[in-house]
Formats: sequence, structure tokens, C-alpha cells
Amino acid sequence: MTRIAPRRPFARRRVLPAVLALIGAAALAIAASAGAEASSRSAGGFSCSYVATEALGGFLIEGRVASGAPVRGTYEVVVLRRAMGGRALVTTSGEFFATAGVPASTGTIHFGGAAAQHEIRMIVRINGRRFPCAPAGSDL
Repeated sequence: MTRIAPRRPFARRRVLPAVLALIGAAALAIAASAGAEASSRSAGGFSCSYVATEALGGFLIEGRVASGAPVRGTYEVVVLRRAMGGRALVTTSGEFFATAGVPASTGTIHFGGAAAQHEIRMIVRINGRRFPCAPAGSDL
């Protein structure tokens, strides 16, 4: 009589490491997003954001920077548009100066089409540090 060794269930061997990996990845993603939000909101009383508003035939994007102390830096706005099976990438950048307590505009950009077809990112750099900006109140 031949004895067959008991098999370990396939699922038991693979599920635990996969679950642990997913939990670790989720915790890391949450920590990273919280850190990025905090950095753009609290760097020495500094904050940055962008707002999108409707405009004739499209919408406007305006970047805003505010600080409790005078601050000088650069900004970069990246807009990715996806429509009719195609893609277009538009990048604009420049310098800004914000006086203490007075929000400064980094400029306004006009885009045609629906805002839902666009993905927007704004990054501000001050003293070599990079800060992602969050969308502010939007009327779209």
C-alpha cells in the first residue's frame, strides 16, 4: 500500500504573504500621501494650491502660493489631456514671489474642452525642496 503525503493547501501558502504585502503597500501609500499633503501645507507657514474655473469654451487654471514670510521660488504646472483616443501634455513653469501674508498668483492658463478630460499637477520648488500642490475650491 502506497502512502500519499498530506499536501498543504495551495491557498494557505500564498495568501498570507500576499495579504501582508497588500497591507504594507496600503500603509506606505497612506503615509506617503499624508506626508506630501502636510509638506505642501506646513513648510514654514507656506501653502500652495491651484483652482480651476469655467471660461468661454473651456476652463482656466490659476496657481496660488501663500506664506507667513516672504518667499521666492519656482512653479511647474503639468496638464495631461485625454480625448478621442489621443493625448496631449502641456507644461508651463516660471518664478514667483509672495510677500508675507499676501497670496500670490503664479499665473493663469486657459484650456479648451471639458475639465474632466484633463489631469492637472502643480509642483512648487523653494530652496531646493519640492512641494506638490493640492486643488483648491473649484467651480467645475
